[in-house]
Amino acid sequence: MVDRSNIYFERRLEKAHLLTFADWKAGKLKSFTAARHSVGLGKPRTRLQEIINAWDKASTQGRDDFLDHLRKQGGHCASATAVVTPPPVTPATDGAKTGGLGYQVVIDGYRTSSAKNRILEIVDRRELRTKQGSIGTGQIRDELQPPFPRLKPALGLALTR
Repeated sequence: MVDRSNIYFERRLEKAHLLTFADWKAGKLKSFTAARHSVGLGKPRTRLQEIINAWDKASTQGRDDFLDHLRKQGGHCASATAVVTPPPVTPATDGAKTGGLGYQVVIDGYRTSSAKNRILEIVDRRELRTKQGSIGTGQIRDELQPPFPRLKPALGLALTR
């Protein structure tokens, strides 16, 4: 794995952007991160990345408080301590190809989350995982209607995304 720690960026800043490096060392810049972002070495975090980072660090109580705040704003959220269950299977719209399943498997060339959840539920119930924990897609391919060709990895790739 490539090292992208502050030491790496400090060396790059010193070699390629000596004036910015000197300003940072002299305290003219707010932080090292600000110095490296000013010369294009990395990008600042997005608001979403900040929220995800804060969520990961938050306590269960903090997460529940945040979810309460979202509910008050009109959002629909489960408790942070609740067991997450797959969403209900969405009925297919008129004219949608369902393959006899009663719900859409693919919309615009992409598999639906309800199809993925249903397949994973079947995999777990029938114990179709290998010893290493990966899904035995060969058996699944044979049972789907229409069947997926064995030599095409599309099903396995769709289940990992």
